[in-house]
Amino acid sequence: CMLESTEIALLNNLQYHECFKIAIGKVLSSFSHHEESHSMDVVGHHHEFEKNQSKNSVTVDPLYILDVSEGFSILPVIAGKLGAVKAYSSVEKEHHQVALSLISEANQFPRETLEFWLSHLQDENKVLQRPKSDKLWSIIILDVIETSGLIQQDVMEKAAISRCLLHSGGKIFPHHVKIYGMLVESNLLLLESAVQGTDPTLGFNIAPFINQFKVPIRIFLDLSTLPYIPLSNSVELLRVDLMNPYLNNSSTEVEVEICKSGQVTGIPFWYHVYLDNDIVLDTSSKSSHWKQAAIVLDKPIQVQEGEKLILSIQYYKSNISVVVKQ
Repeated sequence: CMLESTEIALLNNLQYHECFKIAIGKVLSSFSHHEESHSMDVVGHHHEFEKNQSKNSVTVDPLYILDVSEGFSILPVIAGKLGAVKAYSSVEKEHHQVALSLISEANQFPRETLEFWLSHLQDENKVLQRPKSDKLWSIIILDVIETSGLIQQDVMEKAAISRCLLHSGGKIFPHHVKIYGMLVESNLLLLESAVQGTDPTLGFNIAPFINQFKVPIRIFLDLSTLPYIPLSNSVELLRVDLMNPYLNNSSTEVEVEICKSGQVTGIPFWYHVYLDNDIVLDTSSKSSHWKQAAIVLDKPIQVQEGEKLILSIQYYKSNISVVVKQ
């Protein structure tokens, strides 16, 4: 099975998989406790013989879990090892399906526990729908952050549909995401985001025209290797909530204090991905398979230590923009 380098990096992210294992286990446990308490209420009015007979006759319905992560994901296999579940993978490529099946067999995973969701659909463009006409999902896993460091397009629309497909007590993973950033001075960000200087290139006047179409956000950055000087501490820029959308703001302002004099050339940003309120993945950690992104300013801003700036943040259709106000 041939996997892309980004998929290999994801498989090597042990913290990612361990966090999902714990979070999935907590949800399954909550459903299990609910079923147990319900069963006790039902049989509590019967004598011991009837109670035992009732317990023996009850067959527990599996909990339905859908993983719509893009690319190769072993989360359905992890989920299937945690209890009585039907785990559905949305992988499309045949070699991915073969690899997941082999992993399942190698780990004595019951064949009927893992299914490939797209084979059940008449329209593969409508991935988010009920597992069965009379069933709902207990967990839906969405791909929120691209490997490049950006938020996936249409993620809020997918979350809105997912919320309608959840069993009572069901969860979307992740629950919410917090975007963090800081002000930096980095000549490399400037050099790689625009044609530099005013001199003609091989006799052609290129820079003024090309720079009109430059992209204000650099992606696939690695903050651990990017040469930069931090001019502020990291601050929370925005929160994107998938389970409680009424908590979201499309625009906000954040005050940032300068901790070192210099020129602000960019704002690298990354995410804290909350599977629930306690389990968090930091996309800027060295073990992360995610890269980071940065907003590059049109013109560097000279700042002094102790100065306070206002960051005006706009979030629209998975795109983030920041205006720096002195």
